[in-house]
Amino acid sequence: PFNLIHYAGVITGPGGLRKIGANELRLGGTNANTFTGRLLVEAGTVSLTKPADVPGLVGPVEVVGGTLRTGGVGQLGAVTSMTVRGPGLADLNFSRQTLNGALFLQGASGSNGAPFALRANLSTIASSNPSVIAGSLELAATSQWTVTDGGADADLIVLARILETGSASLR
Repeated sequence: PFNLIHYAGVITGPGGLRKIGANELRLGGTNANTFTGRLLVEAGTVSLTKPADVPGLVGPVEVVGGTLRTGGVGQLGAVTSMTVRGPGLADLNFSRQTLNGALFLQGASGSNGAPFALRANLSTIASSNPSVIAGSLELAATSQWTVTDGGADADLIVLARILETGSASLR
């Protein structure tokens, strides 16, 4: 059985990509992926291994199981939104990333050692488990956080160093 699938080409077009199975899918190569459909990670790992500032993704991302891992700076491109539902994990792997679209968390985790620049809104979706953000977080002046009351004692746990680039509001 395969443990690793490495695709070094370019994925284009309006369609999406669904990752199932326990193996790892690496999206590498030297040119940007430009497909605008949703990347759905249901199991295993999707690793973005493009060169620095070459987007591995530009469309919406949803991680419902398994892991989305970035391997270099600027892999998220112009991602329109990212949804991470537990037990899914967004592992930014100590590489600086910028998310220009909305971030939705539902009992999920995101981690990063390098700054993660959130340029849009963050919302939690009600869950019996808390959502966790760890590492470093850089907020845009217009960021709004909406934390929905779920069954967890704490619905959002931020274990991150907050880097101020403006002000944000929490609702």
